[in-house]
Amino acid sequence: MNGQKMTQAKHPAKFHNLILQETLPFLIERKRLLDPMAGVGKVCRLKEMGFTGKICCNELEPEWANQIAGVDNVTILDCRKLPWPNDTFDCIFTSPTWA
Repeated sequence: MNGQKMTQAKHPAKFHNLILQETLPFLIERKRLLDPMAGVGKVCRLKEMGFTGKICCNELEPEWANQIAGVDNVTILDCRKLPWPNDTFDCIFTSPTWA
């Protein structure tokens, strides 16, 4: 980009750490979690907190999705048109701001 450094845009509604901490006990037995509106993927912090299942993130906006790291799968799609069959995930977990 003509020698200019790109900066990452800050997402306006990241998961608050307290939401992740308070929710973890309800997720601990889950095997496959989907965040259908993942933003920058802060849900991946659940793995740092002890979640051992797979985390899949979907985000509509590429500039947010390209910042997601530390999850098992990332897709960039409209969450109303996800490709997985029923019963693929045993948990859907997304930011209450957007849900």
